[in-house]
Amino acid sequence: MATHEHTINIALGEVLQELRPHSWRVHAEQTRTLRDFNKRPDILLEEASQWPVVIEAERTNHSSAESDARERLGQIVQETGKPIESAIALVYPQSVLDLQGQALRDAIGRSEQLQYALYTQTLAGGEERLPESGWLRGSVKDLAALAHRASTPAPRVERLGRILEDGVYAAAGSFTQMYPSHSPNSPGAQLARILAQADDQASQTRRMAMTVLANGLIFHAALATTKFEINDGDNWRTVRPLSEFRFDREIYHIPDLYDEWRAILRVNYWPIFATALELLRVIPLGAQARVLEVLWDAVHLLFQAGVTRSHDLTGTIFQRLISDRKFLATYYTRPGAAALLAGMAIDSNRPTAETEWSDSEALSTFRVGDFACGTGTLLSAAYQHISLLYELHGGDPRTLHATMMETGLVGLDVLNIAVHLTAAMLAGAHPDVPFAGDSLLTMPHGPQSEESNGSEVVTGSLELLPEGINATLIQRAAAVAAGGRRREDVEDIVARVGHRSFDIVIMNPPFTSPTNPEVQDETVLIPAFAAFEATTDQQKLMSNRCALLTRQANGAGHGNAGIASNFIDLADVKLRAGGTVALVLPLSAMSGQAWRAIRDRWITDYTDLTVITIAQSGSETRAFSDDTNIAECLVIARREASPSSPPLGAFVVLKERPRDAVSGSLLASAVQQTCRQLREQPNQTTTGATATIQLGDTVYGQAVLAPLELGKPWPFVGVSDLEVAAVAYRLAQGALAQFDQPQGADIPIPITELRNIANRGPVDRDVKADTRGGTDRGPFLVHKPPRSAVPTHPILWGHHAPAERRLIVVPDAEGEVRKVPAERQPKVNQAAEAIRAAASRVHLNRDLQFNSQSLVVATTEHRAIGGQAWPTVLFEISDHEYAFILWSNSTLGLLMYWWIANKRQKGRGNVSVTKIPMLPTLDTRALTDAQHAEAKNQFQALSNERFLPFDQIDEDSARAKLDRAILVDVLGLPESLVAEGGPIDLIRRKLAQEPQIHGGKKSRVLFTPTGEKSVSRSDRT
Repeated sequence: MATHEHTINIALGEVLQELRPHSWRVHAEQTRTLRDFNKRPDILLEEASQWPVVIEAERTNHSSAESDARERLGQIVQETGKPIESAIALVYPQSVLDLQGQALRDAIGRSEQLQYALYTQTLAGGEERLPESGWLRGSVKDLAALAHRASTPAPRVERLGRILEDGVYAAAGSFTQMYPSHSPNSPGAQLARILAQADDQASQTRRMAMTVLANGLIFHAALATTKFEINDGDNWRTVRPLSEFRFDREIYHIPDLYDEWRAILRVNYWPIFATALELLRVIPLGAQARVLEVLWDAVHLLFQAGVTRSHDLTGTIFQRLISDRKFLATYYTRPGAAALLAGMAIDSNRPTAETEWSDSEALSTFRVGDFACGTGTLLSAAYQHISLLYELHGGDPRTLHATMMETGLVGLDVLNIAVHLTAAMLAGAHPDVPFAGDSLLTMPHGPQSEESNGSEVVTGSLELLPEGINATLIQRAAAVAAGGRRREDVEDIVARVGHRSFDIVIMNPPFTSPTNPEVQDETVLIPAFAAFEATTDQQKLMSNRCALLTRQANGAGHGNAGIASNFIDLADVKLRAGGTVALVLPLSAMSGQAWRAIRDRWITDYTDLTVITIAQSGSETRAFSDDTNIAECLVIARREASPSSPPLGAFVVLKERPRDAVSGSLLASAVQQTCRQLREQPNQTTTGATATIQLGDTVYGQAVLAPLELGKPWPFVGVSDLEVAAVAYRLAQGALAQFDQPQGADIPIPITELRNIANRGPVDRDVKADTRGGTDRGPFLVHKPPRSAVPTHPILWGHHAPAERRLIVVPDAEGEVRKVPAERQPKVNQAAEAIRAAASRVHLNRDLQFNSQSLVVATTEHRAIGGQAWPTVLFEISDHEYAFILWSNSTLGLLMYWWIANKRQKGRGNVSVTKIPMLPTLDTRALTDAQHAEAKNQFQALSNERFLPFDQIDEDSARAKLDRAILVDVLGLPESLVAEGGPIDLIRRKLAQEPQIHGGKKSRVLFTPTGEKSVSRSDRT
């Protein structure tokens, strides 16, 4: 006999309540739960400080479940007055429909076939469905996890974020109206000193101070609603609510508020209240009330809405205010990306190979570290994931909280305010649970003492690279920590950051490069170390210090890769065997030559490596962080020597970044499952089949398993069409694959690295005179445009796309040997002669804007010096140049350039000068004299053709002619390859659709008899 739906709903409610008895109340089939008594929800889930979630269930009727769920959005819960902003439509599996009692509950608990979809109310009052089509399938634990994450809907957090931001700006504005001065002794300067910042004219630091105060008020309000007890000197009592410190709108009893925060500090929460208390003390009495009035109102609204456990709220606001971010490169990891990365780093089946999620004793020694914790987003996401898994396996997360805060979660940063916010986020999970201490610490960074005149420097967390800790580091860390910390507390924290002691290291490390010649500020010699107003001499000292620490740790970090690579070394020495590293990195880490040693270490010392990227046209939409204009990737790997031969990596390309924490968590599960299935396929030694990443019927991305080669780039990143990526991979091995054809049908083409057939010319810094930073480089002064119609030293220096449409281009600059004192002139002349000897007719584009430029290789009529954009390529046999030029500008030549280029900026590929020799290209040594002669003939025939930019390669008739010339006329390959609709035509069309190629460009170049013009196009978004 069929069981009534009402009965099944009650049984599901009982199972859900048993899964999380400490965290939510489950109301199944209860009347009078909503203000509209006629609208009884099937199941209502309520968590403290969160928003209610409804589950509307049906036996078999999918459309009815969806309709009911959508109808619940916006309805008000009777008891709390909170609106329902998230609703889950659920359909039961056949296996539970005819059962009763305990058998029914057991069947619900065992089933993996629950079908469900999440509806969320948007800011505009509409609704979003996840997945967009189809249904998620999973267990009741999966359902419970989704319901928990849905209880903090992203649109609600965004609304509250605006309230906090408005309050912070208004409070800072009120303060600045009263104290506009930015002099060294002004109240604003005192606030700045507490935050280790400068009192800037833009008032960023003042807004940061207001954020800290608001955060302290929020946490105070949270503690006041719990049973958390403090000692006020005579007895233990609960925290007094904020309302007791405000008599009316403008009268505050601030001394009592001081005392309350000091009483809280006697128990704990130093990183939160110590900084806030210091800031409040230095605000003059006349301004305190005005500042608190604004912040008090904002905090009241936030707390009424249940903001205390929103880990990404104050972090989001803080990131909009932080000073020195252009040097510290501390970009805020978006909530969706944080949830994705944490979900990938943490195994949902067991915390380690030897333990289970129900094992509280094992979890008491589990350690997660972030050595550039920023606002604590990643640590918080990891902690939330761990806590939820522990609870779903029978544990009480409150009992785990003190241990995790004291020893399990280690967060380090160079900014006091970052540590402050991290502490608030982590402690806010259970604000009423006291803990004896924490493992959050501000690390000293930069010059350390006035006595040494700034000659003694340290590099923040990177000081922990060597096994032995500098003896004075403890004292320095104690001195710079928020509110001051006892030496013994700092010693305890540093002791927890020992080598091989972490189960997970999760980080979004700073990206700034130590060398950046594009920075024009004379005070910024080394951007990576230019924060906190460090002088150029101090920047040099810090750079040298970083290099020394890297050597001491036998690190793979490289100066040209930036200090992110040094943080990877730090993660490497801290991870235990079997531990997992999870990183947000610039996309250049996948292909940059300076990153080669890092990639090689991952190959040799790690396994289960997964790289996640995004196939979008804009640099910012290919990033997992906010406010960065470069493409990024997520790297997840387990520290264990790879057992596979060759080692394999799973490359996942998402269509877009996860929009919120809910979708990020679901995508993590989908990616893990897909990559596991790929790895379990037999004979996975070459690039083979791809797999889709799906939620329901919606495809969110794709994945491929590919071999990893020592010393080589990892190009399977950000590619929307992995079929064309597979063709590029096989072509680099010397085989032209044809789509939908077996591997045995590949056509051999002689491919080699450029260094085997030619030499590259000097780097531009060895050409152009530049004495910046005390160097004495480059023998030439470069004049643009040339001063003479026939320059003595012609240089092809920069780009001007319209002048680079034909194979032969005209040099845009000329060099003049610079004049120096007589004793140094011979050295300069000798250097100039060496540069002249490296002049060539062949120049390779090292910074190719795919959506505006037309040439990979340009030719000058006479030999010219290679410049910043066009380093030279030198052939011993000049006749070999023509085949190389034709190949490089063909569709397959572009494919090879695109394949190995660093594509972190939209519509652009960069090949560094040191990487040019590694470019896969046609092996001109394999051609006969007759083929070289034919290449010269074809070059001459094509020299007057105008080529469209590469993003228009699919409509470029000149490119089609060039493809036929090199492949058919020179190499003698079948004409069917270049036929209309043939394999090369298909590659051209696929490349034109790649976001990395077109970069979302909204116009196209059109050639006319009088020149070229730009016209709009509507086929790209």
